[in-house]
Amino acid sequence: MKSMKIGDMAFFYHSVTDKEIVEIMQVMGEYYPDHTDRTDKFDMVGVEPIMPTEIPFTLAQVKDEPKLSGLPLVRQARPSVLPVTAQTLARFVQDGKGKALTNEANLCAPPQCVSLATHMF
Repeated sequence: MKSMKIGDMAFFYHSVTDKEIVEIMQVMGEYYPDHTDRTDKFDMVGVEPIMPTEIPFTLAQVKDEPKLSGLPLVRQARPSVLPVTAQTLARFVQDGKGKALTNEANLCAPPQCVSLATHMF
């Protein structure tokens, strides 16, 4: 999360119940302490929703896609924030919306560009 920069893109992933990617987000505020955490253990970045996936990407679908076998989500059961390449982001958007996000958004060069952020439901 510390390496996330304003303008970077990220996935929003439900990590407890449905285990699926449901949203693409953009980082609007860089890494800072979580003001709601009284233990001072947690930090955060500001994000803004960009577009929901019309078809959520389940963990099973991610694991079944050979081109995504290197995605850290495949190897970690309960991720928090994981690096994702711009090509991976474009692949998800292509499958979920029928068009590639690379023509619609300012993606930076991989591999430092995008992340997978999760929320527990």
